[in-house]
Amino acid sequence: MNIRSLRIGVVGARRHVQGIGQYLAGHLAACGAEVRGIVGTSPATIETAQRTLKSQYGLQVRGYHDLAQMIEAERLEAVAICSPYRFHPTHLQTALALRQHVLCEKPLVFQSDRDNVADARQWVADFQRAGRVLMVNLQWPYTLPAFDRCYPNLRRERLVQRLEMLLAPVQDGIRMIPDAVPHVASLMLALAPEEGQVKNIQCTPAKPGRLDFTWQYAHAQGVLDVRICLVQVPQQPRPAAYAINDCTAMRRIDLPTYQMYLQPVGPRPSDLAGQPEPNDPIGPQALPLEDPLRLLAADFISRVRTGRNSTQENARLVQNVRIVQAIYQAAERVLSPR
Repeated sequence: MNIRSLRIGVVGARRHVQGIGQYLAGHLAACGAEVRGIVGTSPATIETAQRTLKSQYGLQVRGYHDLAQMIEAERLEAVAICSPYRFHPTHLQTALALRQHVLCEKPLVFQSDRDNVADARQWVADFQRAGRVLMVNLQWPYTLPAFDRCYPNLRRERLVQRLEMLLAPVQDGIRMIPDAVPHVASLMLALAPEEGQVKNIQCTPAKPGRLDFTWQYAHAQGVLDVRICLVQVPQQPRPAAYAINDCTAMRRIDLPTYQMYLQPVGPRPSDLAGQPEPNDPIGPQALPLEDPLRLLAADFISRVRTGRNSTQENARLVQNVRIVQAIYQAAERVLSPR
């Protein structure tokens, strides 16, 4: 299939609080896909999304209230599901029934009262059986080449033994977990085998608007110690950083161009928590970082074009959900003891 023939629609193309639909639509179009339509909840939200897509990306798309109607009317081949995760099962079912490739917002599935691992395993199996690509918006592994340029040979010379990450989701309390932990899990699984097991989860509510977690990820080659700090920061740009074996890189964003950089810094990610992104000039050590969402969009299109739907990549999707569920359940025991 010619890459430019990929006809795709977006569910949830309006940016509300933190939605990525409009950005993903722009990146998919820039990578060669033909964005044909969007699904919204009301005429007003559809009109807002259409106006934004036209003014910012030059995209003229038709609007729909129903996913199945959009797929059939536009003769789509793929769908980007950027709706809140509580709607994912409904949208996944429609997309699968109409044989669509899917790029889904994270987490793939999450409901606190369900076995999310069983649900994720079923979705992955169903899409694989149908010969359709299922990907999730897990961007951070796409930053690893830039990290390796910040710290050459670090990952080549030593097994990754420690991973620490700072993220600043919009949500607060336990709701930060399904919002942010999928990103941490995806980075962890890019650094260690996906067959490992999470052990010794510790949750610490440090202060209002902040949660700290530690755990160990035991795998065939050893143990990876993980520490994450989640801090609610409503304004953009929100701080984000990670450290591999105690070497820290902070994501920097130059507004209004939104050019991204990775900058080596001395403090651990948790020591940067609660601080907005620094206002000081981006230093000469900072390396340009291609937007990982764009890289993910290009990878999705490539996977659809080549029919790449590997067992390993699908296993990581299930393992990601497993980790999110384990962290959430550990947090529940601390934050909502019965």
